[in-house]
Amino acid sequence: MMKELGNFRNIEEMIHLIRILAAALCGYVIGYNREKHTKAAGIKAHMMICIAAALMMVISKYGFGDVMDIAGFSCDVSRVAAGIITGMGILGGIVMVRDRGTASGINTAAGLWVTLGVGMALGAGMYISALGVVLITMVVQRLPHLAGEHHDEHHDEIHEGKNCDNMND
Repeated sequence: MMKELGNFRNIEEMIHLIRILAAALCGYVIGYNREKHTKAAGIKAHMMICIAAALMMVISKYGFGDVMDIAGFSCDVSRVAAGIITGMGILGGIVMVRDRGTASGINTAAGLWVTLGVGMALGAGMYISALGVVLITMVVQRLPHLAGEHHDEHHDEIHEGKNCDNMND
């Protein structure tokens, strides 16, 4: 009986690892487009955030099973997910205020936020949702580039005289 449980545990952990590897791949895909356009927070940053989020979600969902059977013990595992989101909010704020007086870093912070969500979804086993968000993100990341010079001229007219040149970093 113990041998069967051991095998089940190993299979379960392999599934967890597959989720984390999927997060690494999705982080790569999201970060690739940014790095290709020499933007801040490229492949490595997006991969690491997605991997970490997936790992933390796996821990949140499955890491407390050994103590959940203790009589009188209760645990709110959703607090781990809330902590992930709070930490990313702080990191995003730091990214956005790194240049005083400008609005730079907004797209970088938003991209990292999406990457975190993808990792959390993969860690929770929500593969289709995560892959759908990666595809949507790839389309959204291309939107300013598809608009080309028209976007840049329009942007300059609207923000003339303001220090907002880095809004699309």
